Amino acid sequence: MKYRRLGRSDLEVSEIGFGAWGIGGEPFWRTEGDSASIRAIEKSYDLGVNFFDTAPVYGFGRSEELLGKALKHVRSKIIYATKCGLVWEKREIGSISKVAKGESIHQEIDQSLRRLQTDYIDLYQVHWPDDDTPQQETMEALLKIRN
Repeated sequence: MKYRRLGRSDLEVSEIGFGAWGIGGEPFWRTEGDSASIRAIEKSYDLGVNFFDTAPVYGFGRSEELLGKALKHVRSKIIYATKCGLVWEKREIGSISKVAKGESIHQEIDQSLRRLQTDYIDLYQVHWPDDDTPQQETMEALLKIRN
């Protein structure tokens, strides 16, 4: 596996990452189950993948939970990328809203940390622009949680 520096950070990420959107989705989970998802995550890690991309909205938290379960024992050797800014009231696609307000970001990161079973996230991103929230408010919240 080849690795590259992520931007100007000191993070070295695998050129091939594991995109965890599919493992969180209900159709996959119903047909393959958790064990197939965990095997895929572990096999990727065994092949040198250290970059795992997810989001709370992937499977309404399921994707983060599966990554946390599968990778907890190697947390210091991997890079987690997750996101904020998409929230839901019930587990239905139609209930997803774009929310990048400071209060929401603080709640979302706490939930992601719990689901991923970690105390830090390496790359935290706004999943989708929220036209109703000033960018300054979003950035201030992101900068606050950085420390």
